[in-house]
Amino acid sequence: MILATVSSDPSFHRDVRAALDTRFRFEAVWDLAYEDAARLHSVKSDEKCLNIVDFTSQARALPVVRMLCGRPQVTTIAANCGNSSEELLLLMQAGVRDVLPQFTTRDLLQTANRALALLGSAGEILGDIYAFVPAKAGCGATTVATYAVGMASRLSDEPALL
Repeated sequence: MILATVSSDPSFHRDVRAALDTRFRFEAVWDLAYEDAARLHSVKSDEKCLNIVDFTSQARALPVVRMLCGRPQVTTIAANCGNSSEELLLLMQAGVRDVLPQFTTRDLLQTANRALALLGSAGEILGDIYAFVPAKAGCGATTVATYAVGMASRLSDEPALL
């Protein structure tokens, strides 16, 4: 299991590790700046990664979580955000399911515990399933499905099943 923290503030990385090291064991810990977050693409499909992103700079943090959307082996917790319904909706659309408006040790432990439990069962749920149901024969549903799977595979750099 990998713990990745993404922030430009060194104290954020320290605080996350201090809170989680007492409760969880991680094989690797990555303290990443926003510019280095592309390293998260190197998480293999058979590895698990808990990613905690500091949203004090939403403009820098949002692209990080968007690039990880659809990767079941990486779960993301957004910290220091989610105070408005618009912000929560934006985070949910980017694929974030766990949000910490106030960064406290207790809240982080509870959220990390829930996220890791879901991450543990991620192997059972391989991804979303989309169905293309034609209205009638020859309407192009098979063509649309084939191109959609091809694009999904290209965008995620992972194989897709049709």
